[in-house]
Amino acid sequence: TVDLIKRLKGLVKKEEVEVDDAVLSEVARHSEGCLRDAESMMGQILAIGEKKIGIDEASLVLPTTNINFVIDFIDAVGRSDASEAVRMINKFVDEGVDLGHFAEDTVSVLRSMLFASLGGLDQFRQEYDADISKRLEQSLQNFTSAKLSEAINLLLDARRGLRLEKIPQLPLELAVVELTNNQKTRQPENQITAEPAEEKETSPPKVQAKEEDLRVAKNNQAPITNDQKSDVSLDNIKSRWNEVFELIAQSNGSLPLILQSTEILSLESGTLELGFQFAFHADMINNQKNNVKITEVVSEVFGSKILIKAVHRASAKDEVVADLMAEFGGKVVG
Repeated sequence: TVDLIKRLKGLVKKEEVEVDDAVLSEVARHSEGCLRDAESMMGQILAIGEKKIGIDEASLVLPTTNINFVIDFIDAVGRSDASEAVRMINKFVDEGVDLGHFAEDTVSVLRSMLFASLGGLDQFRQEYDADISKRLEQSLQNFTSAKLSEAINLLLDARRGLRLEKIPQLPLELAVVELTNNQKTRQPENQITAEPAEEKETSPPKVQAKEEDLRVAKNNQAPITNDQKSDVSLDNIKSRWNEVFELIAQSNGSLPLILQSTEILSLESGTLELGFQFAFHADMINNQKNNVKITEVVSEVFGSKILIKAVHRASAKDEVVADLMAEFGGKVVG
């Protein structure tokens, strides 16, 4: 990359045009090390006809995302600021940013950060100019290598789903929610490690008393009759699902984004099965914290304990392809 930027600087010098280093870095990054692609892109930028070209002028030629957008987004994720990261995604959509390019660029930067976290800081500094390197090194303080790896995997999954969703930004929004939720839930674990021992030493009688109260309450609780159970049917759940959706939306900002794309599949032995087109949607619903929340709301709406199970269901198109592969012994390529 460094050699490529030097080559571009020589080309610019011959044309007697002043081009910002940030533009040269963007050209080198988007050409992925290919000299011919870099020179072609640089030629298009120079054809703009300006004597001084910054990132704003170059954006007429470069893909509509740029490294600063990407770093702003990564910073928000690193701070576990889901609302800001989601707001930025929607702002990009309003501004006409290609979400596919944005996801690719973000994965590329996260990959560089991952290498840096594993000891490749010198190579990291060579890949970007001084200002960008400084910003990324600051962002790196909010990530571990495990968090970076998780972010890369989630964004790769999200990118694959961009073209399939009616709401194109939804896969990226869900990836943000999962990333920031995971980071928040990890932090308290380190903060409360000393408290359980204190609780165990000082209050065992209280714990026993609570358990005794629960047993008494359970024994005194009126059993659910067969007539009560029969009131809840799959059709009943489907017809009143909007009540579940509205109650969850009142207390949780992220789950409705997922649930709006669910398919209610079956109700067997008190377990409601929900289908999702993408595996990571199902994984989020099966997450213990989310699953408990949905179970509580569903049980409240229908007056009966109903467990929730989310499954990944391939689209009809995917199933047709799978059937053809099974029939003719082929495989998907490319």
